[in-house]
Amino acid sequence: MKLPEKNSDSREIILSKLRGTVSRDWEQNWPDEVPEGDVFPRITDLLNAFKEELEGLGGEVFVERNEAETLGRLQNLANQRNWGPVAVVNPVLKEKCIKNNIAVTDFNPESGVFEAGLTGCEALIALTGSVMVSSIGSGRKMNVFPPVHVVLAHSNQIVESIKDGFIKIEEKYDHLPSQISLISGPSRTADIEKTLVMGAHGPRELIVLIQEE
Repeated sequence: MKLPEKNSDSREIILSKLRGTVSRDWEQNWPDEVPEGDVFPRITDLLNAFKEELEGLGGEVFVERNEAETLGRLQNLANQRNWGPVAVVNPVLKEKCIKNNIAVTDFNPESGVFEAGLTGCEALIALTGSVMVSSIGSGRKMNVFPPVHVVLAHSNQIVESIKDGFIKIEEKYDHLPSQISLISGPSRTADIEKTLVMGAHGPRELIVLIQEE
C-alpha cells in the first residue's frame, strides 16, 4: 500500500508545478524605493466624489446651502422617520438644535430610548467615502451606539485622502485625540450564512448633512 505523502512533499509538488507554469516576470529585481507619484487619479470635485462613494456604501448624503437649511433638513428627517428627540453630546451642536426647535435629549446608553444621535466630524474622505471622527467633541460611544448616526459637517472639511484627514487633525489640535476612527457606511456583516445584516456592530444608518461654505 502506498503511504500518503508528507506535507512537505505535497508542498514541493505544488510549488514545482507553479514554477513550471507561471511567467518568470515576477522574479525581476524590484527597486529599493517606492517611486514618487499618485497611486490614484487626483479628484477634482471632492464634494461629488465623497457623496458618490458614501452612497455607494449605503450611506446618505444631503448637501445644503447654509446652516438654516442644514438644520431644517435634520428636522424634516426626524419628523418623517419618527426618530423622536435626537441624542446630542457636543454642546455647540446641542445649542444649534435647540435654537432651531429641534428636540434633543442627553446621551444615555443605559436607557437606550433614542433612535438617532448627532455628532460632528474631523474630516470627510472623498477617495473612500469615509467619515473621520475622533473622541474629542462627542466622545467615543456616540459614533457606534445610536441606531442612526447623523453627522453634521461643512464642505471645507472634505479632503482627498486619509493622509489629508490626519493632516487636518494635526493642524487643529495641539495633541492627537485619544481615538481616531474612519466610518465607511452603516455597520454591516455577512458572517452568518452570507446573509447581510445591517447595524450588527454599530448604526444601521449613516447620514451626513453637509453645509456648503
